[in-house]
Amino acid sequence: MDLKNSPGEVLAHRFEQILYKLAHASKTLSEANEIAHHMLIRIKAITNPTSELRLKVVSLPDMEILGRQFTSRIMAIKQDLLQMEELSHSLASEISSGGIKCQTCKGDGVVAEERVQREDDHFIVPYEEYIPCSDCKGLGVLNLPADLLRSAYILVDNLKSTANLLR
Repeated sequence: MDLKNSPGEVLAHRFEQILYKLAHASKTLSEANEIAHHMLIRIKAITNPTSELRLKVVSLPDMEILGRQFTSRIMAIKQDLLQMEELSHSLASEISSGGIKCQTCKGDGVVAEERVQREDDHFIVPYEEYIPCSDCKGLGVLNLPADLLRSAYILVDNLKSTANLLR
């Protein structure tokens, strides 16, 4: 079995995909916070027009532009969180069966192997022969060892709880 397709590596990769979405949402949230701060400066400049605030406002985009930028960032965060939830549910359904989808055969249990065949002593014709996947032994699923399965359940339970909090 290729180390990249070991149950632990596949599980780690799937979790890294979720963490990537979380990191992106976090970065986008920081951007939204900065935009909201600029909006606050504009509002303060209207309610308390000090020379310092008026000077800050000059370098800031118009309130409508800030509003569109803010909305755009919030929508991007929402999209990241929805994708995190989808990845979490997908992972949860896989590990509930005691394993995770084999990356070599994409869960099919078979892989195509290129072969060639000579026809009429003149032509060599390529064809594919489907053979059982050697990594998952034709099951399409990599079984998780008990300790890894326990860790995966804890991970998925926490991801589900987090997803429920975000609703």
